Amino acid sequence: MSEYIYEICDVTDEDVYYPLGFFINKEEAINTLKSLVKNEEEQITDYAYEFEKIEIRERKVGMTGSSYNIIYKVTRDCVTTVDSDKCFWIKSIT
Repeated sequence: MSEYIYEICDVTDEDVYYPLGFFINKEEAINTLKSLVKNEEEQITDYAYEFEKIEIRERKVGMTGSSYNIIYKVTRDCVTTVDSDKCFWIKSIT
């Protein structure tokens, strides 16, 4: 059994975070988030308007309090074209 779980979190809002998924395998969590980021026409989070920030947090299994390590993060900005108001989600470099 794994000593850690991996949580994909919406951390766009500094005051609150929203869990989006839990994984027992680090590579599966990273690959899932990378797959979501590839789709530039869909936002990942429910509450993003101009940007979104997603983290993968590594947490120990069991009673560990609120401690975690951030192992992967993505920030995307909403970019519109001159011809359209359609939003495209472009990965920012962080």
